[in-house]
Amino acid sequence: VDKVTYGTAAVWTVSANDGYTVDESYITVTIGGSAYTDFTVAENATNTTMLDITIPGDALTGNVVITVTAKLPPADVTVETAINGTVESDVEKASEGDTVTLTVTPEDGYVLDTLTVTDGTTPVNTTAGENGTYTFTMPATAVTISATFTKVSYVTKPELDAAVAELNKLIAANGTSIEEINKALA
Repeated sequence: VDKVTYGTAAVWTVSANDGYTVDESYITVTIGGSAYTDFTVAENATNTTMLDITIPGDALTGNVVITVTAKLPPADVTVETAINGTVESDVEKASEGDTVTLTVTPEDGYVLDTLTVTDGTTPVNTTAGENGTYTFTMPATAVTISATFTKVSYVTKPELDAAVAELNKLIAANGTSIEEINKALA
């Protein structure tokens, strides 16, 4: 619309490029340099991928600027099944820039070894939080999350005693004792 007669409602039709979405929350209108919020948005009658913006004629008292920001639709957040533990996401889909929270729970006797978030083949940085939580900022496209868990290794008392005895033999062969080393370190 180039010119509108005062008192006549004006309708502008907007659409997003392929792969993007637009809704009322992405539209701002200014008239004569001031924000205007009393416009209506409706699905276009002939093309459902377009929106019609209508401004009443009595509001058209200056230059009209309509700003439409198209966004990518939310992308999938896929968590692969892990062995010896679980990873849960707080969402199944997220928009670019959203913070996604993951909760990692190892089975008894296991610890998290690796946690990987990828955008295709590109790694996405994660930040460790408290109580097994991790967060990342959602990229523009879908992500896949995978984790590996490793068994916790324990040393038994007899194994530890044998290692200490062997260490004492080595220390004694060099003219000192474990007690002297401990005193020196204290």
